[in-house]
Amino acid sequence: MYVEVVRHANNKRVFLQSIGPEHLVIRTDKPQISVKVRKLPAMCKPSHCNYEINDKIVPVVTGFNFNQQTGEVKIQFKNGQELHDMYQSSATFGNTECAIIELTANEARCYIGMNDHGKPQLPAGSHLPRFHYVGTGFSPVEAQVKPFEYKPQIVSISPKKGSTEGGLKLKISGEGFDFTKYDVNQVLIEGTPCTCLLYTSDAADDLLCVDLGGRRIIKKK
Repeated sequence: MYVEVVRHANNKRVFLQSIGPEHLVIRTDKPQISVKVRKLPAMCKPSHCNYEINDKIVPVVTGFNFNQQTGEVKIQFKNGQELHDMYQSSATFGNTECAIIELTANEARCYIGMNDHGKPQLPAGSHLPRFHYVGTGFSPVEAQVKPFEYKPQIVSISPKKGSTEGGLKLKISGEGFDFTKYDVNQVLIEGTPCTCLLYTSDAADDLLCVDLGGRRIIKKK
């Protein structure tokens, strides 16, 4: 393992903002840290560059509870003896920031935002909490922890009438819409796709689309 990008240097030392899982796909639990500068390897005594990967000394997520009415997420730990400063911790749930308000050796409490319809600002999908502590890094999640399954839902559509030729802007309100990527939400009218112009806001969970029209068969009564 070697560092390819130097974030910043100070007093002849190289610092990473964080060491993520992409750096830890290695074959040993006691790798040697090395640095290459313009492909030139830096000299280092083995005792100075030892690094140990040991999940036994970091907090491990053993379970969690999610309250859909309040947006509260409770994350349970073991090996949490190093967790003593709430301001050194952060968490996400479903790739959504979860603001931590309380931290103990056994549990973290955090909240995700709620939209204007009183529903969590959470994209549809299968979600597990992701916890990070500055002194220990990201916490692994035990294999038996089951993810929370969140399904999208339409709350309202406006307007409810339009031309057979299309061209009408439709506002679809609901929950579980994914605002992290542009092309993951698809709107259809009887199988015909709409062109999504914009996502109005995370807080509203609204989609604003244009009915293309002109390609639907109108059934006569």
